Amino acid sequence: MNKIPLLFLLCVAMTLTACSKDEAEVTSKPVVQPAEQAAPAVPAAPVAVEKVKQVAKQVTEKVEQVKATLNSGQAIYTKVCMSCHKTGILGAPKVGDKAAWAALIAGGEKKLVENAIKGTGRMPAKGGVSSLSDEEVAAAVDYMIEQSR
Repeated sequence: MNKIPLLFLLCVAMTLTACSKDEAEVTSKPVVQPAEQAAPAVPAAPVAVEKVKQVAKQVTEKVEQVKATLNSGQAIYTKVCMSCHKTGILGAPKVGDKAAWAALIAGGEKKLVENAIKGTGRMPAKGGVSSLSDEEVAAAVDYMIEQSR
């Protein structure tokens, strides 16, 4: 009778040993997490970052170009246009007079530049400084518009 409990204990021990080996094997296998399944999308991230950098560079360049235009426009305004457009001499619309400029701007900025280049009313072509390029006159007009919105 003493052999039966011993045999029973031996069977239980073998069963537990067998179960523990399977559990060890199962737990040693890596578990795939949802984040790991999304891993293939990660290589696209550097491409997106590069695209954002390119767009940011283009925007920065455009901002610098606009600043340069406005700065050159301001310099030309100061040297050539300010004598009339600051005080309103000869009926020139004063820079900063939103009401006066609103009607002019409504007629089209392209038309304003064209009038400044060719002359209009009492204003001579290119403000009387024929050495100015059309681009310089356009920059001065752009500056005055921006100051008068």
